Amino acid sequence: MKTSVFLETDDEAALRAECSDISPEVWGTARVSARDNRCYYIFRQTMRTRKAGNMTKTREGKENLFEFKQHRVYVTGPGSIHPKTNKPYGVEWRTIPAMPDVLLNGFAS
Repeated sequence: MKTSVFLETDDEAALRAECSDISPEVWGTARVSARDNRCYYIFRQTMRTRKAGNMTKTREGKENLFEFKQHRVYVTGPGSIHPKTNKPYGVEWRTIPAMPDVLLNGFAS
């Protein structure tokens, strides 16, 4: 059984702006990044995230706003070397909470 889900973004500032009506505490989880303004957040899997499936929000002419990854996908782990920057993916370890329903609701709309 999978226990984690990943919210990956190529534009963290835009993602947070899009979610500005949600309490900032939703971002209080582990975060992995190797480049400015790009990262992924780690949350615990829930029954609702299992049912939601993988999701991608695209933007015409821009990088994806986010990819919600929960089934049969991969992310690059902390300490791996980024191919463009040659820097390791860093991690900000925090307690990993269940994905908040309010955040998931925003993605499904």
